[in-house]
Amino acid sequence: MSTYRFGLLFLPRRKKDHPGPAISHLYLKILMRQNYRGKRTPVLLTPQCLTFSELRGCISALRRELDQLEKLARRKYTADQKRQGLPIPN
Repeated sequence: MSTYRFGLLFLPRRKKDHPGPAISHLYLKILMRQNYRGKRTPVLLTPQCLTFSELRGCISALRRELDQLEKLARRKYTADQKRQGLPIPN
């Protein structure tokens, strides 16, 4: 599975770590910044869209990628909890 805009950083607990759960973050794989009218913009999650259809397509792509990352995170957390002998959440 590969995503373009987002990634999953998953850090399972190691034996030498303090007791506790795994840690995860979603992150931006791409970083787009623009200066519009002399003002620096926030981190942009889409390319420049000139029509509503373009923007809707970008939003759909973001949703698909987030869904993929949710599935990946579930698999990783489940595997980590099995490894630690912990109950598996639903």
